Amino acid sequence: MSGSRVKDPDATRQAVRDLADAGGAHLVLTMAGTRALPAVTAACEEAGVPCVSTTPPWQAHVHTRGAEAAHRFRWTYHFAWGLDDIAAVFADLWEPAGGAGAVGCLWNDDLQDGLLLHERYGFAPVRSARGHALVDLGACGEPADGFQAQAERMRDTAPT
Repeated sequence: MSGSRVKDPDATRQAVRDLADAGGAHLVLTMAGTRALPAVTAACEEAGVPCVSTTPPWQAHVHTRGAEAAHRFRWTYHFAWGLDDIAAVFADLWEPAGGAGAVGCLWNDDLQDGLLLHERYGFAPVRSARGHALVDLGACGEPADGFQAQAERMRDTAPT
């Protein structure tokens, strides 16, 4: 599926099945997004075809499949940083701009951003440890027409 732009999880799953069955694929490499990743990896597990994935945080690979962090899948392997790593890097960027304070967060309306909001795996543990107040400006679909409403909400709700 290299280079494929398949976004529908059902079409993605079928494409992997076609690669495994008709194409005789011996290995699937994917940089699938958070909607396609579970479909690709599940299809590889079902077909018994090794799969190596990357790009989404490892939590998206594990938790979208109903597993815990220590779970080992038989045919699928994922390498990427975690949401905690992403949150720590963002905090490192915020702090020089004013120390601990309010940070407006605009999340996409997809799986990865749902995980970013997760109390155990997302930004919450880093926020708590480093004293930041996250102002959740709500989920936003892509493409967005603009962010005026979110900017106004940030001005209205940010702690002073």
